[in-house]
Amino acid sequence: MEESSIVLPGYKLSTEEEFLPSEYIFAENGNLYAALVGKPSVDNGHISIQSDNSIKKYKKGMFVSGVVVGDLKSIIFIKIDNLILGGNKYVAIKDGKVPIPKPRDFRGGMRERKEPERPCAMGDVILARIYMEDDDSYMLSFRDPNSGVIISKCDRCGETMKSSNKGGIMCSVCEFRARKKISPLYGKSKEVEEVIKKSIDENANYTEDDRQPSRRHSRYGRNSN
Repeated sequence: MEESSIVLPGYKLSTEEEFLPSEYIFAENGNLYAALVGKPSVDNGHISIQSDNSIKKYKKGMFVSGVVVGDLKSIIFIKIDNLILGGNKYVAIKDGKVPIPKPRDFRGGMRERKEPERPCAMGDVILARIYMEDDDSYMLSFRDPNSGVIISKCDRCGETMKSSNKGGIMCSVCEFRARKKISPLYGKSKEVEEVIKKSIDENANYTEDDRQPSRRHSRYGRNSN
């Protein structure tokens, strides 16, 4: 445990043998857990949480940006950026994950399965929306029109790729083109920040709509089933 780190409610900090619980700490089965968002603090054998109302966590419906740090066959891992907006610091304690759909058979399996295209690659900076979260991860979606890669390095020479007049992105040095899910906000950091800010402001409305299955899917481009 690092005292400088930010933890969320339910985060395991230590055992009762190591420290005595103090403010905003609860004990369960011999372990001590954080009761709210904040920073752990240790003093004279007691552990507490320093509350900070300016620290917020990302929630379902919000856009986030982050870097691709892992790429497996069925899932892509994203390290989500922390962000300061309007005096509040939005933090990502969990990993971000983008599930990749399984390849489908054509005509009842008569033809080979077609592997789905990868929406991004290692090292890419992406913009995506949180559509679900569990105990250890934010599940991210590229279905929104603004979602996709917003910064990418050339796989051949390492230069930053640029938007192409013919669509997609291209390296201005070696002219390598990449086939990825490119955001229309590629290379536009201010516009990306505005999209994230707007999604945070509208999060309460998203959460309310999400309770109504007939509305949530059409509004955010998700399947009806």
